[in-house]
This record gives sequence, C-alpha cells and structure tokens, in this order.
Amino acid sequence: MPQALMLVLLLGWVLLPFPWFWTSAVTIIVLLPLMAAAGWQLINKPDDITITSHFIEVGISVRDFLLRFIFGLAVLPYEAYKYTDAIVRTNWRMIFTRRKLLEWTPSAAASHIRHDNVAAAYGSMWISPLVSIVSIVWMVQTNAEALYVAAPILILWLFAPALAWRLSRDETEKKPTLSQAQNIFLFKSARRTWSFFEQFVTEEENWLPPDNFQEEPTPTVAARTSPTNIGLSLLANLAARDFGYLSLGRMLERTQATIDTLHRLERHRGHFYNWYETRTLRPLIPLYVSSVDSGNLAGHLIVLANACEEWVQTALAPSARSGILDNLQLAREAVAALPAANGERGRQLAATLEEIHAQLRGPQTYRALSGSLARLAKKAVEATRAIVPADGDDSSADLTFWIEALRRSIFEHSRDGRQLATVPYLLQARLTSLADASRALALGMDFTFLLDPERKLLSIGYSQSDNSLDANCYDLLASAHHALFVGARLFWGKTAGGSTNGVDLYGGGLFVGWRFRN
Repeated sequence: MPQALMLVLLLGWVLLPFPWFWTSAVTIIVLLPLMAAAGWQLINKPDDITITSHFIEVGISVRDFLLRFIFGLAVLPYEAYKYTDAIVRTNWRMIFTRRKLLEWTPSAAASHIRHDNVAAAYGSMWISPLVSIVSIVWMVQTNAEALYVAAPILILWLFAPALAWRLSRDETEKKPTLSQAQNIFLFKSARRTWSFFEQFVTEEENWLPPDNFQEEPTPTVAARTSPTNIGLSLLANLAARDFGYLSLGRMLERTQATIDTLHRLERHRGHFYNWYETRTLRPLIPLYVSSVDSGNLAGHLIVLANACEEWVQTALAPSARSGILDNLQLAREAVAALPAANGERGRQLAATLEEIHAQLRGPQTYRALSGSLARLAKKAVEATRAIVPADGDDSSADLTFWIEALRRSIFEHSRDGRQLATVPYLLQARLTSLADASRALALGMDFTFLLDPERKLLSIGYSQSDNSLDANCYDLLASAHHALFVGARLFWGKTAGGSTNGVDLYGGGLFVGWRFRN
C-alpha cells in the first residue's frame, strides 16, 4: 500500500497531467478511513453523556485523526522503503540464498530502538528527505507548476525524521492541577468508597469482605469471599489509614482480626481456596486453588507487611485532620438533605458541625483540639438523635451514619495520640507483630506445585477434588502478572535467600491504589 501511494504521487507530479488530481486522490485515500471513523462516532452518541460532551469528544477525535493523517503522509516514503526492503529481502532468502530464514527483530525489541538526537533520526530515516530533495530538484527542472501542488507534502517528507524524533521522545507527565471543588469531590468519593468496607467487613462476616452487596430488588449481602477480595480489603485498611479515615489503632484492630480469621481458614499447601462462606468459614465446593487469586493475596500481604514496618517509625496518621474533614463534609451534606434541616434543631446541628470545621481549620494541633472536638462530636450525635425520626427514611439513616462515623473518627484519632504520647512501644510492637504474621502467610504459599513441568508455565489453578492441575496455563497475560511475579519472587526468596520486601504490585482500583502508589 505505501509503495502504491508513493508511485501515484511521484508519477502524478513528474509524468502525468493534472498533479492536483493525483495529490488529492492520495490524500483522500489516506484520510477517508479516519474521517469515516470520526463520522461514525459523531452519529453514535452514548446515552450517558450530554450532547456538549459528545461534541467535545468528537472534536478531540477529529483532531487526533488529522494529526495521524499528517504523520502518515510524512513517513510515507520511509514506510514504502521498509516495506519494499522486507519484500525483497524475504523473497531473496526464500528463493535464492535459503540463508538467514530465521533472522528477525521482534517488535518488542524494535520498540526499544531509540534515536537520542535529530541527527540519528535522519540517519535512520534518510530515505524521506532524500526523496523530497530529489523530487524538488526534478520538478524545478521539468515541471515547476507541479511543485506548488506537491510543496506541502515534500516539506513534510523533508522534516519527517525530525517529526518522528520529537514524537518518540519521553513525555514528562504533568501533574494535574485540580480545583478545590475537584479535590473535595475526589476525597468525598474516597470516603464513600471506604464506607463499604466499614459497613460490610464486620464481625458478623468474620472480618472478611463479602463479594458484593445487592441493593435492588431487596438489600442482600453476598456472604462469600475470595483471596483477591481479602487482599484488597487489607489494602483498603491501609489506604483508609493513609487518608485519615482510620486511626492506626483501629486499622490494627480490623486488620489483625482479618489475619486471625485467615489462620482459621482451611488451606492447601499454604494457599487459600477460591471461595469461602464468610459467616461459616467453610470453603465452597469445588475446592480449587487459583494461581491468580493466590498471587494477588500474597502480593497484598507483602504490601501490608511493608506498610506496617514503615509505620513503626511514623505511627500517627499524617492525614487525621483531612480524613475527619472529609467525613465532616459528608455529614454536612446529609444534614442539608434532611427535611428538618431548616428547623431550629437542624440549624443547631449545622452550627455544631460548622464549629468542628472551624477548629479543624484553625492553627492549633490536633492533640490540643482533641478534647473540644470530642465534646462537639458528642453534641452532634445527641442533636442528630433528636432530629431523626424513629421511622426515618434513607436520608435519616445517611445522616446518622456520617455523624456517628465523625464521632468515632475523632475519638479513635485522639486515642492514638494519647497512646503514642504515653506508651508508644505498644503500637510499634503490634505493627511489628502484624508485619511478621502477614509476611509469614505470603511466604507460606508454595507455588512450585502450580508449575506445569512440561510447558514451564504457571497453571491456571489446582483442583483438589481431581487432585490435578488445570490443563490451561498462564503465559504473560496481564491478569496473571501478580501470580507470575509474586510466585517467582517468593520461590527465589525461599531458595536463594533473597528478600521479598521489594515486591511492588499495581492494581485494585483507585482507593487501594493509593496504598500501592505509596
């Protein structure tokens, strides 16, 4: 295809009549698929976005299509040259020499070939400026009128290596500048996300996360969980502490309770089964060990252990004020949504919350404010009980939840401050113990039996009922990266004395992703 387009352009400029026609024909051929895609996007507006947003997205797509079109024209001589070289080289080796038939450059290796400067780019893509210069000289001598038509494309060819070099440079990621309203929205979303774990990872569920909560047609908790769910729940505890939604002491209580439950679960060679009932702790039939689930949980346990060891030095949550403010913002919104908000008691509650906000925004330390904040939080709880009717609706329940969460958060952060001031070694000892227990659970998983000895690949899993590995294997699929990486790291750490502290995993959504990032 590139060879044919090049031939049409060069013949149209040098030999054939009407050079504008041939130039337009090639332009349309290159541009038509891109514009067809833009047109299809224009007439197919998604139902969940506004017409203005849709037009903005289409405009961005058209801009991207035009940039691709310009770049495609710029590198056309180079593509034609590479295609021709590949065709000639392949046929020469296949028909005549029968040598170097297995010589090839993988695309992954080719993508790492870098041009550190413009000169190197011109040395690699010399064909584009050469064709441009020769064409210009030829047309000046034979067909000057065609030069006016061809000039835009010839200029692109002349600077194609410089353009390719510029586009291949590593871009410095710009940190987004968010407005105050955007930051408030994101932190409120994070606090609401944590409320799922707060409400459903409870003693009734043996401190294990239920798989899901169904709101319609009737509220139903799916009382089952998987190793991946458990691992993400542990990381949610860490993220909640980082955001200030949990005090360190409460984080230790919740996390230690989950770890204690894990020690009670039935396992196979250190691996947890694919599914458990959260209330009875029985593994669900059929008994199956999933390589991916085990890899996820092992990695999450190591992240947990590393975080606990890090916090031995900095135990007090650095974002306590921020976390309480996020909770306070949601409580104020719940008050505003209540029908009684405009009454006297509603205004008194709003004034109490405003006073809490003013103190948290003030210059005093949290430790100095803890007593006053505790009294105000208790006052807010009493005011809420006076406002909320006995048979309250969802808005009443929402207000009760956020006010109680505010009181609890203030109390727990204050308790941490007192404990760190009087007996700091207690929290440090609990952190060290939790880190050791988490790492021991991860290291206790034996990944060697999950390896297919013939294919040298990790099996999808092991069925205990059949006492056999799954016939299918993971290669380098993204969904199996955790298992492949963690399994290799744990095996290497056990057999060669290596450390597992450096395991750095990525995933699990925006909320727990905060802990991965740190």
